[in-house]
Amino acid sequence: MTGSTPAPESQTLSFQALIKTNARHSEVVLDESLVRISVKAKPVDGRANKEAVRLIAHALNVPLKSVELVRGVRSRHKYFRVTGLESVPEKLKTLIGVRK
Repeated sequence: MTGSTPAPESQTLSFQALIKTNARHSEVVLDESLVRISVKAKPVDGRANKEAVRLIAHALNVPLKSVELVRGVRSRHKYFRVTGLESVPEKLKTLIGVRK
């Protein structure tokens, strides 16, 4: 009989972020108490939102479908939910809510 290791418990991460559109560089920055996301895209036809989702997915190493924009489609203040995380960086755990 082969020994199988149990699948790691996935976690859900929910956080609020401030979005800056039409920026020189696209990046995700953890401030003292806020996640700041700068995107090169302009806020036209949801392009900036899509780029923000791509940046978050890349930063947390999850598929795009795991990142959901929950609230703030037309606002600079957005609320995201990321599901299926194997682990969350310690700095993020102290900054934002993590659920199992």
